[in-house]
Parts: sequence; structure tokens; C-alpha cells
Amino acid sequence: MDLSKYNTKDRAQTAAVRTRLTKNQGLMPPLIVGHNNWYNSTTKNLTLNRAHRDTARHHVCKGRLEGHLPVTKDMIITETNKMIHGYNRDVNRVVYEMDLIYDGLNPIVLKRMQGKLELALANLRKEIKINSDSLRVRTGRPVRESKHQGDCDRVLVEEAKSLREIKKCLDHAHTRLIDLVRRVNVCRRDGARVVKERKSAIGLSPQAVPREFRIMRSKTSISGSREQQNPLLFITTDFIDKSTVGPTNPVTPAVNHFVTHARVLIKESIRHAAQLDDLISEQVVLAQTIHMKVNATITRRLAETENLVNKIELANAHQKQTIRTTDRYRDHVMKSKTITLGAECTTDMLSCENLDRPLVRNYKNHYGNRTNEIHLLVNAGKGLDLQRSLAEEQLFKLTRGRSMLVGDLGDKKRASSIDATILRLRKREATLV
Repeated sequence: MDLSKYNTKDRAQTAAVRTRLTKNQGLMPPLIVGHNNWYNSTTKNLTLNRAHRDTARHHVCKGRLEGHLPVTKDMIITETNKMIHGYNRDVNRVVYEMDLIYDGLNPIVLKRMQGKLELALANLRKEIKINSDSLRVRTGRPVRESKHQGDCDRVLVEEAKSLREIKKCLDHAHTRLIDLVRRVNVCRRDGARVVKERKSAIGLSPQAVPREFRIMRSKTSISGSREQQNPLLFITTDFIDKSTVGPTNPVTPAVNHFVTHARVLIKESIRHAAQLDDLISEQVVLAQTIHMKVNATITRRLAETENLVNKIELANAHQKQTIRTTDRYRDHVMKSKTITLGAECTTDMLSCENLDRPLVRNYKNHYGNRTNEIHLLVNAGKGLDLQRSLAEEQLFKLTRGRSMLVGDLGDKKRASSIDATILRLRKREATLV
């Protein structure tokens, strides 16, 4: 029990000590020994004087910067000149980069492509006219030749259709090229106005551009080369891109608009020129191929016609020879028939030529003896009549066949002359080959 009481009392004393330590009671002296008002008045006085000192120092510094001291004018002039020189230098760089863009936005390549395209269109119009003339000349063939449509007529019609499609494609490309040239010229006109305005803002002279810029600009005369990429795609305008755009800044909104629009037009011009060059080459090669195909077809048709003409002439010569042979045979048959019939008058016949000549009468006196001369003569006459009829029939067929051969020969020669005329016309007026 005593131990328990002791412990309880000890714990209570320990708790009281711990509380005094927490509250700093009786362990540390007070911060201010004197009177509080005395101490506070002095502290307030010190704070007020410190504020007066800071205000005075601030006014002195401000007066030195903004006051009417003799050094202020020189400082203002120096700072102003520095600002103006920096502005002029920035505008010079802007003008230089704008000149690069302006030089790159040159429609000379598009103008050349326009001339090439217009030449191809002019040649294509001539080729269409040649095709129409060929069709018109070919309609003059004889009826016997024109009623059978061959490959020549088919390829001429296909050529006319293909040429119209090619012309339509090139006309559409020409319209788009003219629109692009117009937009490039409008952009160049706006760019020239902006460059003039920027130059007038600083009174720019040729020596105002730094020497390294002039050297770099002299290297921008670009020669066309298919092996290398177009240097116009690598024109840099880093200063304009990194500068702040503002009405009073070196990079104005008009400058920014011109540079942005000009870059788009430069890339579009290069891409359009390359595509147009490929298109012209492809369409011209296609027209040339069609032209040579038609010429080859007409040449082959002409050779076939000449071959048939030679065969017809040879057949006509054989036909004439056969007609003459058949005619001579018919005359021979008719003369044989005449001989079979005998003389025109009985007084002209010799006694030995009569069927009742003495020799025959003496032969018939014997019983059972008969001659077959009359029957043989009648049969021979009938055979000669049949041979004459057959000869006349064959002669009629040969004569009619020769008339057809002669007519066909004339038509073939006329058709051959027409095809040769078309071929000479196409070779003389060829513009795409």
C-alpha cells in the first residue's frame, strides 16, 4: 500500500513539472524587462524613419532616370538610336527573306509549261483536222468497196474518239494552269506592294543588306535539274517565322500573309509543273502511238489492195485468153455442124458424097446389107449442137465474169488511190510524230 501511494504521488509531481516546461513557467525570463509603451514607441520611430529613407532613395533613383539631368538626353538618344538600328536591321532581314520568297514565286516555269501545253493543243487540233479529212476522203470510195467496213474505218473512228478525249484532258489541264498563273501573279503583285512598303519604311538602299545576305542571294539563281531536288523547296524564312507579328513590328500581318500564301503557291507550282510535264508527255506519246497505228493499218490495207489488184489483173488476162479459146472452139463447132449438114446445094455435091451413091446401092443389093451413115450423122449433129450450146453458155459466163473483174479492178484501183492519198495526207501533215 505504501509503495502504491508513493508511486501515485510521484506520478502527479512528474505531470506538474511537465506542464510547467510546456508553458515556460519559471524557467525563462521575460523578453522585455522595461515598460511596453516605452519599447513600442521607440520601435515605431525606427520603422517610420526606415520608410522615409526608402521613399527618398526611390525618388532619387527615379529622378536620375527620368529627371532633367544633362545626361538624360544622351541616354535617350543612345537608346533611341539603338532601337531604330535594331528595327532597321530586323526590317532588312525581313525584306531579304521576302525577296527570296518573291524570287522563288516566279511564273517563268509555269509560262514555259503553258507554251508547251498550248503547242501540244495546237498540234492536237491539227491531228483532229487530219483525222476528219481522212474520214471525208475515205467516204469517196466506190459503193462496192464502201459497203464492207474494214479495220481502216474502225481505227479512224477510234482515233477520232481518242483524240477528243486527249484534247479534253489537255484543255482541263490548261484551264487549271491559267488559274494557277493568275493566282501567282496576284500574289506577286501583293508581295511587291508589301516589299515596297517595307523598304519605304526604312529608306532601304542596296548596301543596307548585309554582305553575307547578298552573297547568299547571288546563289539563288536556280538552274533546272531533274537529278536534284528543287532548291525552291528549301527557301528558309526563319526570322519571319520566329518574329512576333504586329502592325508596328518588322513583320506585319501583310508580310506574314504574303510569306504564308507564297510558300503554298511555290509548292503548288512545283508540283503542278511536274505533274503537267508528265501529263503532256503521256498524252503526246499516246497520240503519237495512235497516229502510227492508223498509218500502219492504212499502209497494210493499201498493200492488200495492191495485191488484190495484181491478182485481178492476172485473172483478167487469163479470162480474156479463155474467152478467146472458147470463142474459137464455138466457131470450130459451128463450122463442123455446117460440114455435117452438107453443101448448100445438091448440085455442088459430088456423086461420091451422096448417101445413095452407086457403091452404096450395089452394097445394098445383097440381102441383109445396111449402112448406118444417116444415124451416125444425126447423132453427130446433135452432139455438135450440144457442144455449141455449152460453149455459148460458158462464153456468156466468162464474159459476164470478166465484166465483174474489170469493174472490181477499177474499184480496187480507185480505193487504192484514195488510201494512198490519205496516207500521203497524214504523213505530210503529221504534227505529233
